[in-house]
Amino acid sequence: MSDPELPKRNLVTIFEVLDTNQDGNITRADFETKAEQVTGLFELTGTETGDEIRASLVSWWEQLRNAYDQDDDGVVTKDEFVQAHSPEDGDPEAFYREKVDQLVSVVARAVDENGDGYIDEAEYVRLFSVSGLPGETVQAGFEALDTDKDGRVSVAEFETAIVQLFLSANPADPGTALLGRQE
Repeated sequence: MSDPELPKRNLVTIFEVLDTNQDGNITRADFETKAEQVTGLFELTGTETGDEIRASLVSWWEQLRNAYDQDDDGVVTKDEFVQAHSPEDGDPEAFYREKVDQLVSVVARAVDENGDGYIDEAEYVRLFSVSGLPGETVQAGFEALDTDKDGRVSVAEFETAIVQLFLSANPADPGTALLGRQE
């Protein structure tokens, strides 16, 4: 059963995770702070992977700012962010693939610290500790992705889940609950 409002609710939650100072807007500083949090957490500051994460986040920000910061004040509002990723405004999958997909791929590789192609529960929880979400929400997100209950998810499954988080209107898709069930 499809829920056409589910992607919008998930986008609002994504926005809230990106809004690092919780002022109701996102700016380049929010994206830079998020990059510092992730690269610092995984000890990637000053590494090629850390630089890739930062560059991907800043690139995503620049695309949002260029397309949706209509008054050129360096601020994107929650409504503008949701509009940027919504079907009513062009092709959301193309937008996702152009900017967010690269970031997710780099982060997934970084989180898979031992390079085995899997993100274990500890690695997952560590990554989402910078989200500001309650621990039980992060844990529930992992459990939704770990469909075979082996304590890990493949990097490919993780990447698919992020696509679902941004784009899917099907609440049965595990990725739609990654940041909590959006009722």
